Amino acid sequence: MYVTPALSKCAAQTTANTSAVYYVHVQDVARLHVAGLINPAVNDERIFAYASSYSINEFFDIFAKVVPGYKPRDKLEGLDFPLAEIGPRARAEALLKELGRPGFMGLEETITDSVKTRINASS
Repeated sequence: MYVTPALSKCAAQTTANTSAVYYVHVQDVARLHVAGLINPAVNDERIFAYASSYSINEFFDIFAKVVPGYKPRDKLEGLDFPLAEIGPRARAEALLKELGRPGFMGLEETITDSVKTRINASS
């Protein structure tokens, strides 16, 4: 079993550069590792831990809500769309549901938890 976590590319993007931007909450990655260990149906397979794709503008909207004192930036024209589609994530989502979760954690919760962790670590 291999759990492949999402890797985010948060560099400034343009409409000409639509490389994939994915997210996944670290707790979902941990749960999928547990599912791979305890679920006898998971056998010699790769589990794709990609919650979803997101747009750069979505990220900055949420970031502005979470970070105290952050001044929201202007929307980047042409970047209000998800930048990638994820094919094999259905198996991972099904495993999370078997563990009693509703599926992957949402983008807002993922960003909020990440920002709060970094703020607390630097205080």
